[in-house]
Amino acid sequence: NEHDSMFLRLPGELRNKVYRYVLGGRTLRLREEIMAKAQIEDPVVAASIGDTSDMPQNLAFLAVCRKIYHETRLLPFTLNTFHFRHVYHLPTTLQQFAPSQTQAITRIRF
Repeated sequence: NEHDSMFLRLPGELRNKVYRYVLGGRTLRLREEIMAKAQIEDPVVAASIGDTSDMPQNLAFLAVCRKIYHETRLLPFTLNTFHFRHVYHLPTTLQQFAPSQTQAITRIRF
């Protein structure tokens, strides 16, 4: 509940700083074969399998409550760099994202 949560009572500017710290600043290495083998539907979670990053735990932050989810649902796409091993993996992988997620991606690297 927004009224009970000290965090949600913080000004939006401060929450946004926390969100950027928790959810951003990473390079997510997207490997099509890992996503297929693991049969994971969320490509952002699949991107961090076998990686030493803390991204899967940080993504749990989105599930705390509806308000946090609403405020952060596209931030993993806007605040991180998506790295593909080959350019030909790009179309297949992007098809796994919702259109709003694909449109939110700001940085891609090969």
